[in-house]
Amino acid sequence: MEEEKQKLMRRDRAVSETVSTVLLVAIVVVLAAGFVVTGSDVFSPTEPVPEVSLSVSATGDPAAPNLTVRHEGGDTLSADELEIVGSYSGSLATEDGPYTAGDALVEGVTVSPDETIRVRHVADGRSFVLAEKTLSAVVVEAVSFNATFESDSPTSWNYYRNAVADGSVTVPETLQITPDEKDKEGAGLYTRAFAADDGLTVTFRYYAGPDASGADGLAFFLLDASQTSLGAFEPGPFGRALGYDTTRNGYDEPPDRPGIDGGYLGVGITSTQYHTDTGPASDEGLQIDEGVALRGAGDGTTDESAYPLLATNGTVPGGSVDGGWRRVRVTVDPDAGNVDEVGVEVEMSADGGQSWKTVIDVIPTASQVGSDVPETFYLGFSASTGKFTNTHAVDWVDVESTA
Repeated sequence: MEEEKQKLMRRDRAVSETVSTVLLVAIVVVLAAGFVVTGSDVFSPTEPVPEVSLSVSATGDPAAPNLTVRHEGGDTLSADELEIVGSYSGSLATEDGPYTAGDALVEGVTVSPDETIRVRHVADGRSFVLAEKTLSAVVVEAVSFNATFESDSPTSWNYYRNAVADGSVTVPETLQITPDEKDKEGAGLYTRAFAADDGLTVTFRYYAGPDASGADGLAFFLLDASQTSLGAFEPGPFGRALGYDTTRNGYDEPPDRPGIDGGYLGVGITSTQYHTDTGPASDEGLQIDEGVALRGAGDGTTDESAYPLLATNGTVPGGSVDGGWRRVRVTVDPDAGNVDEVGVEVEMSADGGQSWKTVIDVIPTASQVGSDVPETFYLGFSASTGKFTNTHAVDWVDVESTA
């Protein structure tokens, strides 16, 4: 009996050892199989990943930009091995392939302004990211448009405070920025950003009247688009600030109200000496009774060094900036001087554009402006009244890149 027990125990141990060995082999096989799958997915592609350079950019309306993905150089890409995905939009339709340098993989597809775009190469069940970019800023490579304000809601313009377009205004079919009333300010902002390094020429017609001795004036401005929130944008204060500069040094407009948000350059057309007679010591010698003034950068601040006065001219065509219609042409050239300089020329006409006079022509440095040239601009107009009044309006706005 004892001998039978010993045989059974030996047989059980043999079976147990065999089962353990089988289980161990099975575990090793499973682990090895998992390693092989993982290794094949990442480390051992049967087809090499393409070596390629891709650009991802967006243009147009900042609220709904158009996406472009372009092949800039490297291996030819096949359409059936590509997947282009937006973090909000999902899979995006592609152009017909194959793609070589210069070809667009995606062009003109509307996406969200802040989504992340990924371009993946997909083959043999694997996915490899070739390019990835978050569209945090909208860039228009070149700008060309005109605005006549013949409707109440012109495309791509926002209005602030007292500014209105067309409607029942004093000067129909214009962007009327202020009525002929005391202590008013307003602004109209073109909401499509565009590349600053292209430079631009802006021509417009403005009305300041009916009084030739009214006040205070209007301004054309360029904003740093990366520092400007369209939803939270605010123009500067009324009175001598013209809706661009800050009020400071104790005048009753009231004092110490912040200037415009994201300001880079402001061309002030002022009918009062108060626009140029206060500020830091560097402004001394630039004071004028009326005329044209160029101011630099400031971002919604009351800092005395912000919105610095860069140039002025009190001699303008027609002898006055008020009393009716005038035309203005502003050219901004980032390549006019050295790498840290920007050229600004302002011309005026009092005879409907038949003759022009250059009233400002300067090339300030970035330190004088108070900012480097931004990557992207918004543009717009502001105006204000104070103790004295005028209706201020703008129309026939024509904008062209100079690149």
